[in-house]
Amino acid sequence: MFPDLTNQTFGAYKLTALLGRGGMAAVYRGYQESIDRTVAVKVLPAMFMLDETFLSRFITEAKVLSKLTLDGILPLYEFGEKNGTPYIVMPLMSGGSLENRLTNGPLPLTEVIRIVTPLAEALDYAHEQGIYHRDVKPSNILFDQRDEPILTDFGIAKTFESASSNLTNSMIIGTPDYMSPEQGRGLELDGRSDQYALGVVVYEALTGHVPFNAPNLLGIIYKHATEAPPSLRTHNTDLSEAVDVAVLKALAKNPDERFPNVTGFARALANAAYLSRDFWLPDTKTKPRGKRPPQPSDKTVPITRPGNEPKS
Repeated sequence: MFPDLTNQTFGAYKLTALLGRGGMAAVYRGYQESIDRTVAVKVLPAMFMLDETFLSRFITEAKVLSKLTLDGILPLYEFGEKNGTPYIVMPLMSGGSLENRLTNGPLPLTEVIRIVTPLAEALDYAHEQGIYHRDVKPSNILFDQRDEPILTDFGIAKTFESASSNLTNSMIIGTPDYMSPEQGRGLELDGRSDQYALGVVVYEALTGHVPFNAPNLLGIIYKHATEAPPSLRTHNTDLSEAVDVAVLKALAKNPDERFPNVTGFARALANAAYLSRDFWLPDTKTKPRGKRPPQPSDKTVPITRPGNEPKS
């Protein structure tokens, strides 16, 4: 699906090296000689151009995404197509991805909270604009030169989904390991679906495991839709019950049983960590990288187990 495009030129950018290749795109290091700038160029499958309306949808979506200007969201420099191949130009993130970091095992709770807090704010900001990510996962969480987390690939799954419906019925858009039950069922989505996906990311970051495994993709989607995820403490006994309950609430099957927004999830996770004394104190010898973990909110979000909500 992806021929090697190294040394070819897309717009003002020469592709100098292949950085990675996935099911939906290939990413190259690009160089813009006119201003001596190095960027990332994401090249999308040419097969989608077989859908006559794909390019117009792609351009419309890119214009919307270019207006998402907030720390925590990877900005869009340019977009276009060359000989029927669509591409997107973005800043090159020097800190790698969360996926890379998780290959070394679970992360400390304070580090997970440091990462999740700005991502939750970024997702809520996008949701207020009517934009949903649809593919939150560790490989779409990058780190800049200051080690701050950045979300990439906003809305691309939606554009692919529309085009793929005219190409093949067997193509799964999104990543089943992180897919909400409603997304797996093909239902209409809102911001609570992104909250679920971020909840899976947190689950994996804290335990080293995703909630569900199956021999095939459809099996994973089925489990997300029908099975309760195992307690995080099954994999990591150092986690408190409060942290377990906060994450499992974000993973509720019914979107109405999740937090009202993604920031609410991040705040509940921080509150749970504070109550279980999992935050570092100022006089400790080692501190997590980056910003100090958020302090508990004055308006603590109540955490209840799914199915045990207080009766009105």
